[in-house]
Amino acid sequence: MASLSLYVKAAFNLRDVIEDRWFPSLIDFARRKETIRVKLKGLGYIDLPWEEYRFLAYGVTGLKKCKDRIDYFDIVNYVKRDDSKNIDYIYKAIHLLAILGNLCFNGLNPIINNGILSFNFNGLNIKFGLNCSIRTISEIYAIGEYNYPEILSDLKEKDVVDIGASIGDSSIYFAVLGAKKVIGVEPLPNVANCAINNVKLNNLENKIKIINAGLSINNGFISVPCDYDIMKSGVFSSVKSNGNCKVPTITLKDVIEMVDNPYLLKLDCEGCEADILTKSDPNELKKFKYIVFETHPFITNVSDDKILASLKNIGFNCYLKIVLVPKTGQNLYSCEQK
Repeated sequence: MASLSLYVKAAFNLRDVIEDRWFPSLIDFARRKETIRVKLKGLGYIDLPWEEYRFLAYGVTGLKKCKDRIDYFDIVNYVKRDDSKNIDYIYKAIHLLAILGNLCFNGLNPIINNGILSFNFNGLNIKFGLNCSIRTISEIYAIGEYNYPEILSDLKEKDVVDIGASIGDSSIYFAVLGAKKVIGVEPLPNVANCAINNVKLNNLENKIKIINAGLSINNGFISVPCDYDIMKSGVFSSVKSNGNCKVPTITLKDVIEMVDNPYLLKLDCEGCEADILTKSDPNELKKFKYIVFETHPFITNVSDDKILASLKNIGFNCYLKIVLVPKTGQNLYSCEQK
């Protein structure tokens, strides 16, 4: 995590978008106040959690690098026209600013046109529907959450199983970097539909298959919300879910049967990783050369050490890649079969 001085430096760039309480909000930010009240131009007053204030600061700072193509009011006007349900439009604006700011800052040259976000990546023009965009886009493409040379260097013509496919951003990432086939599994129906639409936008239907299901060690069904807030879907857990829509659960064996050359298993499923990595048939896990996964001990009550020991016992060497959220113990690991 960057130092507080860098946060404050980014916050100074908010002078252009905060209409009232800029300096008091900056003091609150420096003091890490839990909520910070501001009046945003074109959006009005809002009490922002400290983390959201940080996202806003970084987003506005990053946008300065591509101000000739996108500015703050492009996003404000877009969310005001949008009639999406169950999404607070001010928070939606902040999330989109964070995505665009990161893409701009990292030189990916984002453009918004007719409700589509597009940017340059790996020599291609990548597209996402704005209504189907969340912050993981910038984490994957701008920050490089899955940019592991040891994995990507031999990805071409291999198959990827993407558990927790979300809006399809990670599935698209692996496909454009050379994967022959990607099976993306996402339990939330409206989020899975977003993934399908984003795959179509990028003309990758021949490489990517999105399945609306949850991954489990048993076949069955789980109940999930039918229309979950897209902006919050990145932290949705099917392990403790309920809702009015029933979706099937499939097993790792089911998914492996859908690919010809399993190479990478990616697990970002907010809790399902514990059972999959400790209770699955070891021979199924060993079909993959690499496993990349996030841990969520506050959901599963399963320690990282238990998961890592289980993987070591079946022949995987695992390395801590990123400490994601120290407070809740969320970490990102990469494992290679010996």
